[in-house]
Amino acid sequence: MELRVVLLGKTGDGKSSTGNSILKDKLFQVSKGTQAGTQHNEMNENDDGDRRVKVVDTPGFCNSKLTEEQLTEELKASVSQCAPGPHAFIIVLRVGKYTAQEKEIVSQVGKIFGKDTFSHAVVLFTHGDQLAKDQTIEEFVDQSEDLKKLVQKCGGRCHVIDNKRWNEKHEYRSNSVQLEKLLNTVEEMANNGCCYTTDMVQATKNEAQAFSVSVVLLGKTGDGKSSTGNSILGDKFFKEFRGTQAGTQQNEMNENDFGDRRVKVVDTPGFCNSKLTEDQLTEELKASVSQCTPGAHAFIIVLRVGKYTAQEKEIVSQVGKIFGKDTFNHAVVLFTWGDQLETDQTIEKYVGKSEDLKKLVEKCGGRCHVIDNKRWNQEHEYRSNSVQLEKLLNTIEEMANNGCCYTPTMLQAAKKESPALDEMRLVLLGKTGDGKSSAGNTILGDKFFKEVRGTQAGTQQNEMNEKDVGDRRVKVVDTPGFFNSKLTEEQLKKELEASVSQCSAGAHAFIIVLRVGKYTAQEKDIVSQVGKIFGKETFNHAVVLFTWGDQLETDQTIEKYVGKSEDLKKLVEKCGGRYHVIDNKRWNQEHEYRNNSVQLEKLLNTIEEMANNGCCYTPTMLQAAKKEPPALDEMRLVLLGKTGYGKSSAGNTILGDKFFKEFRGTQAGTQQNEMNEKDVGDRRVKVVDTPGFFNSKLTKDQLKKELEASVSECAPGPHAFIIVLRMDKYTAQEKDIVSQIGKVFGKETFNHAVVLFTWGDQLEKDQTIEKYVGKSESLKELVQKCGGRYHVIDNKRWNQEHEYRSNSVQVEKLLNTVEEMAAQGSCYTIDMLQLEEAKRDSLDINCHTCFSFLIRK
Repeated sequence: MELRVVLLGKTGDGKSSTGNSILKDKLFQVSKGTQAGTQHNEMNENDDGDRRVKVVDTPGFCNSKLTEEQLTEELKASVSQCAPGPHAFIIVLRVGKYTAQEKEIVSQVGKIFGKDTFSHAVVLFTHGDQLAKDQTIEEFVDQSEDLKKLVQKCGGRCHVIDNKRWNEKHEYRSNSVQLEKLLNTVEEMANNGCCYTTDMVQATKNEAQAFSVSVVLLGKTGDGKSSTGNSILGDKFFKEFRGTQAGTQQNEMNENDFGDRRVKVVDTPGFCNSKLTEDQLTEELKASVSQCTPGAHAFIIVLRVGKYTAQEKEIVSQVGKIFGKDTFNHAVVLFTWGDQLETDQTIEKYVGKSEDLKKLVEKCGGRCHVIDNKRWNQEHEYRSNSVQLEKLLNTIEEMANNGCCYTPTMLQAAKKESPALDEMRLVLLGKTGDGKSSAGNTILGDKFFKEVRGTQAGTQQNEMNEKDVGDRRVKVVDTPGFFNSKLTEEQLKKELEASVSQCSAGAHAFIIVLRVGKYTAQEKDIVSQVGKIFGKETFNHAVVLFTWGDQLETDQTIEKYVGKSEDLKKLVEKCGGRYHVIDNKRWNQEHEYRNNSVQLEKLLNTIEEMANNGCCYTPTMLQAAKKEPPALDEMRLVLLGKTGYGKSSAGNTILGDKFFKEFRGTQAGTQQNEMNEKDVGDRRVKVVDTPGFFNSKLTKDQLKKELEASVSECAPGPHAFIIVLRMDKYTAQEKDIVSQIGKVFGKETFNHAVVLFTWGDQLEKDQTIEKYVGKSESLKELVQKCGGRYHVIDNKRWNQEHEYRSNSVQVEKLLNTVEEMAAQGSCYTIDMLQLEEAKRDSLDINCHTCFSFLIRK
């Protein structure tokens, strides 16, 4: 087998020595130090086992005796010197040195041999003795982000040798071991695909000739946009206008060569153009994308040094609205009037003095440059248009190489995007002393709301303040806190209701403010009160905001904190998984997580998503909430059913805990009523477990007395009788139980009843309880009698995450059903039971009288 390699690298890094090491002979002349060594390509070959290895040594980069042009020609010729082409380019680098010069050499290699270069490349480090003791080349590479990127670019292929010292027998530091690995790598490359060919070199020449960049200029009339186009193209293509007079009225495209690039520039009409309507301007700007087919490699946002007012911010906002969310991934900020910079001030220092400009530049991926269209033509290392324009075009070239341009397809997608919010309206809700007012100030970035220390009554009435935060106008309504000692419950309620109309069309989000470290019964009650005041829609528009973030443990995120509390998890789920954390006092440091600016941006992004996914909470919704039946503070249930059917287990499943003793099989279980209660979600649920029918240890009368007593045990009476039936059994015995229930509790029984099937795992695969019931006429009749109310659980096996076969899902459905029943009418009461008993007594007296009369006859 024949292996062909080309050695590439810097003069003095051991390239020729490497060739000798590979061929195991002194075939290439080795020069000392950085003196110019190899002046032209040289090919040598030798046998290595069953391989014939051919090596082309090339002149080194930074060779003082060759011009750049001469070096390029030699390197290109190396491909044909090992025809049909090399299996691998071996990029030779010295251990310990990967500076800007080495990076530039790698970049030049890519430019000379084209986009396919690194698919055929291996990195080979020399001077291996410079590795630290026991350090591998992989560990060395991992210490440098730049080296990691290079090696990844070369498909992860890298090796190391030491041309002078590594000849000893060592499992790692041995040239024979390392060179065998290198040649094995090259052999794999040869086996996996063709070599790099002379055709590829020719294609690279065509690439260089064909390379062009297309840019669109955007900005305000009078800020030097057209002049910038002329500076980029190096000629007077675009007409320049003085001052703020309306200049460019329609798009204009011109192109010219800049170095080895073909540059196309589309100049657009400026914002604040007195001769165009807003719609006309928008149409022209959109058309600019198709005028630089296949699209724009960059939008150049032109801003004047010294001016970034509300007007400029609005222009940037409009750019985003017109071109959509992808705009700033393809944008560069270009400052004009560079002579306005102070002496020795760079554009980076200028930007660093303004929070608004810093945010804009960050939004554009950190890409910003500066020129001066009139005065910067002198030879100067910084204040030179030729220097700055070269930097600008290099930036755009990187953008073009890293991904596609902004295309007409993206523009069409942008038209379908939800419009960005011009205004964001928030209502703060929470407990006095938990940092609600401070949170408002943190959001707005200023001291608008008065902050009160401790738990003393702070805000007494609603207060609204607003400010620009980034591209958004943010309005915040601070409300009086719950447990405010100076307001009655009724006064507080009125203020909270009024907050909705105080943010005009309604609130995009209710911010429920909670303190890290405190979620007691009091906080739960506050959340419950919020739901009662604003109704069932509340939590569709709510975000939980934790304050006192410094109380989080070291390295603890808010996600980990919430994950430790079932109650907090339920609250967050109720709010659509939306929650964030800030610290009003201490989180201003530069940190990727514990940083208020980072967390607030996340919060506002969350609210923007909410606003885009649906309307805000409106005054109309508040009026509807006032008409809603009040949510149940307490839900009362009585379990009825046959011994052995999982009645007690069902009680435990509903309450989510082991309250009731469970019995196996049909042995007599519960002998007397037992009541237990627990918070389930926002509800206090009370469950009375009753003795089962066909209980061998109780007489019929004893059972009847226990069942009747169950009503008073959850006074004023149960919201629902839960008739527990086993999935696979509905015989004459079960029908008789249902009949007995009706006799004990009377005709009102089934208006307050729900059928609950247990043993849900008996359902066939993909069978729902609805399909199961539908197969039985008797069950259909029972369910209709109970108002169509029925559910299914499995007390033993249904604990997995599943959209249907999950007890948590089914229990929530059951409790929602009971809540609907309660909303439509009162519960089953002791009065109803007593009325039924009176009817039975009356019937017994009448029957006795009639029987006596017949006997006398």
